[in-house]
Amino acid sequence: METIGQQLKKRRLENKLSLDDVYQSTKIRPRVLSALEEDKAEDYLSQVYIKNFLLCYAKFLGMDGQRIVKEYLNSHPLTSSPLSSSLKGVKVPFVFKNLKSGIVFILFFIILLVIIFFIFRSRHISPVLKGEKENLEAVRVITQSAEEIGFPKIERKQRLNLVLRAKRKVWIQVKSDGKVVFEDVLKKGDIERWLADDSIELWIGDGSALELELNGKHLGSPGTGVIKNIIITRQGMKIGGK
Repeated sequence: METIGQQLKKRRLENKLSLDDVYQSTKIRPRVLSALEEDKAEDYLSQVYIKNFLLCYAKFLGMDGQRIVKEYLNSHPLTSSPLSSSLKGVKVPFVFKNLKSGIVFILFFIILLVIIFFIFRSRHISPVLKGEKENLEAVRVITQSAEEIGFPKIERKQRLNLVLRAKRKVWIQVKSDGKVVFEDVLKKGDIERWLADDSIELWIGDGSALELELNGKHLGSPGTGVIKNIIITRQGMKIGGK
């Protein structure tokens, strides 16, 4: 029985299409297409992206996209993280009962120092927080500013849908829900789309080289120069230091 990847590759070759031909129409990068055809996409993509790419690729080739996705899910059920999977069946001995009193005392002392540190730190931070009303006003103004720039209101049931348009050559890294899903150089005119359930994080070689669109709302360029830790959630967009 042919694998999903073999089915996709066979149909593409029957249509006399190269991977670059598919990329030009679907905007799915050739290395992703190649991974799908080789049934190796799970090596560096989450299952959420694999399902979306399979659906898009299959429909482009004139295949039943829903059937392809269903077949993929039947053969690749949702799995736990590699760490949790590797720990299944491992028995952890209960070593605390064998600890000597001296070790227990050291642990207690360390915990006490941590508590004292946070108490000391809170007392020194508190003077900065004088004028609670003024602070609340500042928060309100920041919230209004976010609304004024047209940041979209995204319901909980909606996924984050980010579109990046490259105005010139630029390097980017994209994390979807904490997992790196893209790290490459975009060329002028490239358009990429990324989905996430909770957050999207960007690192950009030059912020002015990109235009951002989130769930249909145009956000413009995030800034100039190298920009790290652009975190996009339903609540707004936080831009880290350069």
